[in-house]
Amino acid sequence: MATYSYALFAHILGVTGLFIAMSLQLASMIGILRSRTVEQVRVWCGMHTVLLRIFALSFVLTLGAGMHMTFTTWGWSTAWINASLAGLLILAGLGPLINTRRLKILHREALALPEGPVPTSLRRRIQDPILWSSVLGMNAMAVGSIYLMVLKPGLIATWLVMVGSVLLGMSAGCILTLKKRSTMTEVVQPAEA
Repeated sequence: MATYSYALFAHILGVTGLFIAMSLQLASMIGILRSRTVEQVRVWCGMHTVLLRIFALSFVLTLGAGMHMTFTTWGWSTAWINASLAGLLILAGLGPLINTRRLKILHREALALPEGPVPTSLRRRIQDPILWSSVLGMNAMAVGSIYLMVLKPGLIATWLVMVGSVLLGMSAGCILTLKKRSTMTEVVQPAEA
């Protein structure tokens, strides 16, 4: 039982690290979204290099401790464990494929631009609906996983929570970017006329 307590502590520490990294990523993306100058975009994008290390360390800690508790205590027949593991693996896979890749491209583009106001081409990349839907979907999935760990529902409720939380987060990302893009179009069109 003592090893379970240590594993639980390590697992909670890892999950806390994941939430810190996701919160900082979201804060930096809001900073990028609100940036008025290319210099501000560069500063906010610079945070993501550090966040990758926090994500990696927290992922290993969360997964390792979670696997220990699953093998020694819970077993694989528990729906919320399987769904939470699937969510963690999705975060680990899609994060680098979508978020990291798009944020690196955004950062490279900001570094290549001259100092001054954020041009429309960079603003469009900042308001990328796929990036925002991915980030908000992953954040919502993480909150859904915490819900599952606390309430430990059955199979159907578990998958409803996971799918519902992801769809809610992704929808919020689409709504946010579509609203921002329509505002940007309204501002740009009168100037071009």
